[in-house]
Amino acid sequence: MLKSVSRLQLAASWLAAIVVLFAVSVVLGANISIGATELWLLACFAPPTVMLFVWRAPTPTVAELLYIVNQPDQAGRR
Repeated sequence: MLKSVSRLQLAASWLAAIVVLFAVSVVLGANISIGATELWLLACFAPPTVMLFVWRAPTPTVAELLYIVNQPDQAGRR
């Protein structure tokens, strides 16, 4: 399911979800103070930032590495 989703799409959907939650909380009458704003910003930006740093491209499998090694080079030598 998540193989077709890019990192950027996942981060954007997270930010959109937090913005919607913030708007709903304001409409429902939540107290918006400086401390609450800081927590909203932290909830909005910390998880996507960590995800973008940690989520790397998949590493090649052993079969892929062996296939690359066993291929003749461009000069035709083995």
